[in-house]
Amino acid sequence: MKSLKERLIENYLLGCIKYKNRFDFYLMPIAWWILNYNKYDPSILNSSERINNFRNGITIVTDQKKDSFINSINEDKISLQELEEITCLDNNENYEYLNFFIDFDKKEFINGFHDIEVEDYLPNETWVGRFDEPKKYLPSELQKLWQRN
Repeated sequence: MKSLKERLIENYLLGCIKYKNRFDFYLMPIAWWILNYNKYDPSILNSSERINNFRNGITIVTDQKKDSFINSINEDKISLQELEEITCLDNNENYEYLNFFIDFDKKEFINGFHDIEVEDYLPNETWVGRFDEPKKYLPSELQKLWQRN
């Protein structure tokens, strides 16, 4: 498991996942945020070794695999205290905003990351994906974590 400092150095991306009415924050590589990796990078299907080393073999986060997916990224979860620390760093512009919001309860993917249209790589047609500001989808008490004093 990489430390928070290592993940910051490697420019991991910040996002929030809502599941069973619980909001948790994660700092992960871009690949972990893509819910349908088979569609994003079909070459992964040609390598059983790559699949087995990737999110415990979960390349598409289907309804049946949500719990396994959440377990596979558990080590990337950050506490609210860690979130406050990284969002308040004056020299760390990468974490002044939230890149992703995934709502497993509503099957919505909100992408605020400009480099890849991650919202296009959804598990199936029951999901809605859009490019928008992920913070808007958080409860107000969590939005306040980005407000400077």
